[in-house]
Amino acid sequence: MVSKKKGESDDEFRIRRAKYQRDYRKNKPPKPLTEDQKKRAHTLRKERVSDNPEKYRQLRSDSYKRNLKREQEYGAEYREVNKETLRSRELKRKYGISIEDYELMFKSQKGLCGICYLPSGDRNFDIDHCHSTGKVRGLLCRSCNVMIGHSKDDPILLLGAVDYLQRNS
Repeated sequence: MVSKKKGESDDEFRIRRAKYQRDYRKNKPPKPLTEDQKKRAHTLRKERVSDNPEKYRQLRSDSYKRNLKREQEYGAEYREVNKETLRSRELKRKYGISIEDYELMFKSQKGLCGICYLPSGDRNFDIDHCHSTGKVRGLLCRSCNVMIGHSKDDPILLLGAVDYLQRNS
């Protein structure tokens, strides 16, 4: 609580007390909403939006346009700072393997593509996997992975391609 200082005028005290109260309210954590209050706020918002959907669509669009550059910059910065974490999540989500599993496959293939036996260059190998079972088969360079993909993982189609190349060379 604020009390009047010795020699302070009433006006100075009122100004100081008002500033104290403003600062207190500003820095005080807000009371959490009850479930009923949350439901009521949600219902009111849905009603406002359904009464004027075009207005809210325009507000979202304007907000998106206003913040797009900032969001893109933030996203690029985040991806740069968190490369390893994002790569780890992607490997786990897409293929069910860890970075350590990837490194083991890389070492077992001696850093070479599983088909053409060339190094990957400056980029990571693609992870070849069976699309029906999800089982990881190995690491391939981009060209070999695309070739396997275009053949629809069909060995007979690839043997036909080998036969064709041998006949027409």
